[in-house]
Amino acid sequence: MRKKSIATIAIFLILFCFSLNAQMTSVLKCKMTVEEIMSIQSFSIDIPEYNKANAIAESLISSFELFYGSIYEGNTEDTKEQKERILAAINSAEIIKMDYSMFKEDIDFLNNYDLK
Repeated sequence: MRKKSIATIAIFLILFCFSLNAQMTSVLKCKMTVEEIMSIQSFSIDIPEYNKANAIAESLISSFELFYGSIYEGNTEDTKEQKERILAAINSAEIIKMDYSMFKEDIDFLNNYDLK
């Protein structure tokens, strides 16, 4: 009887750990706000790139949140759409020389995620 209880607890703990790990991968890794992201940019608030960078930062945050939400919900079609939006925002950031390094972990996850 005791061995059965220990085995049941062990199985529960294993399942709990897998569940916890799955939830952790479905969360935005960048913890900076748009304001914090903008404060480290190299361009002045007075130039047009500042407004573009602000829009890109907002887009990256919302698109990554939707991307992770789609993964959590198992919605492959939305996941693909969000990946395209993220890649377009990254391209725009590169064009204006925006620092988007704070999204490195999210981008790494995106690049390694298998879209079936």
